[in-house]
Amino acid sequence: MDPGPHTPPAQPTPPPHPTGTTRPGTSDITRLGPLAGVVAIVLLVIAFAVSGEVPGVGASGNQVGQFYEAHETRQVWAVWLLTLAAGFLVFFAAQLAHAVRGDRRRTAWLPNVAFAGGLVTAIGLWLYGGIAFALIDAADKPRTQPAALQALNALAHDNFVIPVAGLGLLALGSGLALVRAEPGTTPVPQWLGWVAIVIGIALFVPYAWWIALWLVGLWIVAMSVLLTLGRYRKPRTPEPWQPGPNPAP
Repeated sequence: MDPGPHTPPAQPTPPPHPTGTTRPGTSDITRLGPLAGVVAIVLLVIAFAVSGEVPGVGASGNQVGQFYEAHETRQVWAVWLLTLAAGFLVFFAAQLAHAVRGDRRRTAWLPNVAFAGGLVTAIGLWLYGGIAFALIDAADKPRTQPAALQALNALAHDNFVIPVAGLGLLALGSGLALVRAEPGTTPVPQWLGWVAIVIGIALFVPYAWWIALWLVGLWIVAMSVLLTLGRYRKPRTPEPWQPGPNPAP
C-alpha cells in the first residue's frame, strides 16, 4: 500500500515577543531608543538656559527689538536646541507608545493618544521656535515696525498652551494604557501609570500646570531610564498553545 508523499512535521510557532522588550540581535540604536526622552529634556533645559530671560508680554516693540538684536547669537542657538529637543521627543513618544501597548484588546487606542500628544508637543515647540526666529530675523531690520515685534513677542509667550496640552495627552494616554493593561503585560511598573494620570490631569488645570510641567519632565526621564536599562519586571509571555489529548471514540 502506497503511504503517499511524506509530509514533514509542522514546526512549532514561536511565542510572541513581549511588548516593550528588545528582540535578540536588535541594534544598539533600537535598544537605546527610549533614551531620546532624556536627550529631549536635557536639550530643552539647555535651550531655555541659553535663551535666558526674554522680554515679557508687556514689553514695548523697541525693547523687544533691542533685546533680540543684542542677543542674536544666543537666541539662534536656543532655537536650534529647541528644534532638536522636539525631534527627540517625537522618537521618545513613538517608543513609549510601543512600550505601553500591552494587551491590544484593552488598550489598543490609548498608546495612539500618547504618541499624538508627543507630536502636538513637538509641533508647539517648533512653532515657538519659528516665532522666536522671526523675532531674531526682524529685530535688526530698519523697516520693521515696533508693533510687529510686540505682537510676535506676545505670540511666542502665549504659545505655551500647545506644548503643555500635548504633554498632558502624552501623560494621560500612556498612563491610562498602563493601568488598563493586564497585569504583567507592560514593561514598566503599572503604578507609574497612575503617576502619569495625575500629572496629565494637572497639566490641564490652571495654575497647577506649571508644577506639573516640571513633574512630567522628571517622569519622562524616569520612563526613559527604565525602558533603556530594563530595570523592571519582565512582561509575562503567553504560554504556547499545546494540543490536548484526543477524545475517546
